[in-house]
Amino acid sequence: MQSHYANGKLLLTGEYFVLEGAKSLALPLKYGQRMKIRKTEKGEHLVNWKTFVPDRLWLECEFAVPSLEILSSSDQRKSQFLSELLRAAKKLKPGFPQKAIYDVEAQIDFNIEWGWGSSSSLIANVAAWTGLDPFELHFEISGGSAYDIACANSTGPILYQLKEDQPMFHRVNFDPVFKQHIFFVYLGRKQKSSAAVKAFQDKKAGYREEINRISQLTEAITQTNSLNEFNRLVEEHEQIVSAAMQMPTIKESRFKDFQGSLKSLGAWGGDFAMATCTGDEERLKKYFFEKGLKTIFLFEDIVLQPHHG
Repeated sequence: MQSHYANGKLLLTGEYFVLEGAKSLALPLKYGQRMKIRKTEKGEHLVNWKTFVPDRLWLECEFAVPSLEILSSSDQRKSQFLSELLRAAKKLKPGFPQKAIYDVEAQIDFNIEWGWGSSSSLIANVAAWTGLDPFELHFEISGGSAYDIACANSTGPILYQLKEDQPMFHRVNFDPVFKQHIFFVYLGRKQKSSAAVKAFQDKKAGYREEINRISQLTEAITQTNSLNEFNRLVEEHEQIVSAAMQMPTIKESRFKDFQGSLKSLGAWGGDFAMATCTGDEERLKKYFFEKGLKTIFLFEDIVLQPHHG
């Protein structure tokens, strides 16, 4: 039996601009996806696939071998993505899949609505199973920046950049002394990042200055030991993205009275926001609880650091 594991992810800086070459700070998470594959030589030639999320069986489907056509499925749309991914692996790895029965079990250990990388951790695991480069497999089926693929196999935070469309990244020490004041709040509005990215690219009118400044802010955010400075950098980052997207910041649109800094993460308007607050944890939670937002994590609870494995 093979077993593979890939981390989930959050992009702390550089959303949208990462696609244009901005330096971005990406965080692998303590949550992710495990995949187990059992191969049996005898019998029909099939891939039997099950994906579990924390509280239930999320997808069950069956593919023919070697065509990887869908034979049966509990959800046609989800199975279609999986079929496309497996066919991309087959295109890059002639001889995959061999004639056999494959029993594949994937276990995602976070809420799939959170946007923590259910697809990227799946791609990384399929690449590990088939012996492919995960970036090559990613770019075969996606136009995304692939920062999430870099996070999938990283032991801690990374600085990520596309240079001439090639992923460049390295581990960075981002474990702020003020991390007890950094929270991640689920906004309860799952956004489709591909649609948001298209809107950004459609508006693109040469972002050279913004790209350079986002890169500078990213570097500064990883290095500061001051919460006040961190907040100032984050707020400048928000204003740059706000102007480029022609959208109000999350604080302007939904949380004007919040006593602290707020930064959208991922596709603006949904998924998670980073909140920093000099007050105590209970006060921050009370503020968001009263607005119906009850999924809140401390930085330390979810961000993977090297000494944690």
